[in-house]
Amino acid sequence: MEHQQLANERSDEAKKHFEEGISWLSSHRYNEAIECFNKVPQCCASSEYAPKAHLQLGYAYWDLLSLGSIRQMISHFKQGLSSIPEGSLSDEEMGFIYRCIGCGYVINDEYQNAVDALKFAVHLKPKDYDARYWLVYAYLRMDDKVEALRQYEELRKLNQG
Repeated sequence: MEHQQLANERSDEAKKHFEEGISWLSSHRYNEAIECFNKVPQCCASSEYAPKAHLQLGYAYWDLLSLGSIRQMISHFKQGLSSIPEGSLSDEEMGFIYRCIGCGYVINDEYQNAVDALKFAVHLKPKDYDARYWLVYAYLRMDDKVEALRQYEELRKLNQG
């Protein structure tokens, strides 16, 4: 009984930190949001809020790219994706996350990883202009002109439609 009560208290604390992080994030107070989201898995790693906190950390770090937080962004998005229940996110949300991951890899000059992430983003959201743009760029940086041209043609179609 005592163990269950402690688990419930930790889960409630995780929820409190998660909700506080959401509030900070919506106010564009990224450092405060990051601090709150980091507390969630520390309170209760098995809480339903732990994978969600990792995804929110990914979003916060995405917004802080100018502060050199690319690796943290990629890491938290990947942690969140690996532990969130299947079907919890829409293709739209998943596509955005994979686009962010792919862009992070491009910025880090990890072009094969970028291509892998961006191809999946485009698979999930075929009309995502930005994901396809970054995919063209990654292929060009890999000196794969044939695939870059093929993706560019798809990009042009999106631009015309």
